[in-house]
Amino acid sequence: MWPKNVTASRELLPGGAAAYRLKHDQVGELGRIVLQPGPNGGTIVTHEVWSSTDDGQHDERVRILTGVKDIVMSALAKGR
Repeated sequence: MWPKNVTASRELLPGGAAAYRLKHDQVGELGRIVLQPGPNGGTIVTHEVWSSTDDGQHDERVRILTGVKDIVMSALAKGR
């Protein structure tokens, strides 16, 4: 599901949630996407961007992580 230049490690969280910590080959640590059980059997998807104020990569991290979040949302909508 992840783009070829993005790797993910999964962490199980309380309450049945899962967090995917994402790293990009060139940009480094992106942040994480969190999937939580939602009402009526749905899923709540949130994302957190990690950024250092001195590396100048914040906007690129936001762009990449938002794109990955959209991929996850699309996969969930298709029932994958």
